[in-house]
Amino acid sequence: MSALMRQPAALNDKGTFGFFDDLQWYISPHLWTTTGDTNTTVTITANAVGGVAALNTATATDNDQVMMVTTNATYKFAANCDIEFVARCAQSEANTDDANWAVGLSSDLTTDFLLDNGAGPDTNHSGVVIFKVDGGDKLKCHTSVGATQYTTESVTTANTGTTYNEYKVKATAQGDGNVRTTFFVNDQPLRDSNGRAISHTVTHTDALSMKAGAIVKAGGSNSEVLSVDYIGAFQRR
Repeated sequence: MSALMRQPAALNDKGTFGFFDDLQWYISPHLWTTTGDTNTTVTITANAVGGVAALNTATATDNDQVMMVTTNATYKFAANCDIEFVARCAQSEANTDDANWAVGLSSDLTTDFLLDNGAGPDTNHSGVVIFKVDGGDKLKCHTSVGATQYTTESVTTANTGTTYNEYKVKATAQGDGNVRTTFFVNDQPLRDSNGRAISHTVTHTDALSMKAGAIVKAGGSNSEVLSVDYIGAFQRR
């Protein structure tokens, strides 16, 4: 009698879908699509060990923005569907605190997802992101379904050099029509000014499908670069 086939690992994990990308190569459009203003770029950094994508606003024009986003929107807040997003990034400020950047998931990852002049994320979308804005140096946490939005500033200062941090967001279905989002840096929860771990709760009834991505936007007349070492997102079916 022939031996039974050993079940492939992928079949053991079929209850979860998603991707993890070490960014050793980058083609747009493929898994990723580059979206941005004129002359902005997303390129793989030459000879970077493990692969690094450099998002560069390039033209040194205030409010120019560039992002790498998944070509299709395949994630959604829903009952019994937990989501986890992760990205390891570094950002060197061109001028003290001018850079705007964000990582996470949104239904509206278009050219002006991060609004001009440090105004933060879009005011009407489904999404969950960690971000930083022009004129500030603290990481902020943002969750949205439509125009219902929660934004909480953490006490954690954004990195401003070549040191990489791992940013993670989780969305956990609560079983009552709501989703709870939580936020982490290097596996430590982001905390508010009272020392509490930041979390938001939103109703998923009207949630839209979301893309995963990373974004950087100039906050002055200097180009800004967000370096992404790896990025991934998974959701329970």
